[in-house]
Amino acid sequence: MEKGGGSTEQKKKQLAEIIADPMRYIPAFLRIRDKKERIVPLRPNPAQEKLYEIIMREQDAGRPVRIIILKARQLGFSTFTEALYFYDGATHRNVHTLIVAHRADATRNLLRMNNLFYNQLPKAVKPMRAASNASELIFANPSRDAEDRAKNPGLESYIRCMTAGNGIGRSDTTNNLHCSELAFWEGNAKEILLGLVQAVPNEPGSCVIMNYHFTTSKAHVTRLGGRVEELVKKEGLESRSDLPFKGDIDLDALAACIQRETPENIPFVRLEAGTNLIGGQPISYANMKAA
Repeated sequence: MEKGGGSTEQKKKQLAEIIADPMRYIPAFLRIRDKKERIVPLRPNPAQEKLYEIIMREQDAGRPVRIIILKARQLGFSTFTEALYFYDGATHRNVHTLIVAHRADATRNLLRMNNLFYNQLPKAVKPMRAASNASELIFANPSRDAEDRAKNPGLESYIRCMTAGNGIGRSDTTNNLHCSELAFWEGNAKEILLGLVQAVPNEPGSCVIMNYHFTTSKAHVTRLGGRVEELVKKEGLESRSDLPFKGDIDLDALAACIQRETPENIPFVRLEAGTNLIGGQPISYANMKAA
């Protein structure tokens, strides 16, 4: 917290101003473990500040926040996303945050980061925490007295960390979703992602951030009111598949799509020769010819 003299009321006002602003709250209260294993303040770097500017621009425009980050490494986007989501849940009521990682060890690391955030908070800004488990932090009254919990329930927000897999995140409404290393998710990443995104209200105040490979072609189509059907073979989304042409379009799915939508409503079929969307996977000439 910013130091200085002043009356108790002035200090309360200063604290309230810091809590109201995530870009002041984060460096003032959140701590991370650096590469030398030191506990240090999280001070946003220029890349993280730019991400925050984009988030605020979308919110100010009244749009749901949906951000795709391209292959970024060592810029701290995951750390900053965790910090923003922690701030949201630790300062607001009924905020449901879901963080999905590609491997169990990565899931544990993200949960440890959030636990460190909480454990290092000053008492003045530390919300009540219920008995949490190995996958989540629950900001709620830990009392076993039902009457006490009813009178003072706490924030009733939570941060849940899970490993990507079929069926996760479908049972509850999610306000904040962070998809980490989506390109390396096991199984059908597209189906898993679809289920997760469906749990996020498509309205301002919700947020989805993922490091998935963006395509400007898709953006242009959707901006003009069109819809994109991504029909890559399922092996293209399976990191352990040894199929030589993982960028091939699923011909059966293509035929079914054409029948469903009717040719009149399909202006063109576009084939990406080097699919950056899934890591630069190749497409075969035979598949292109058959399509």
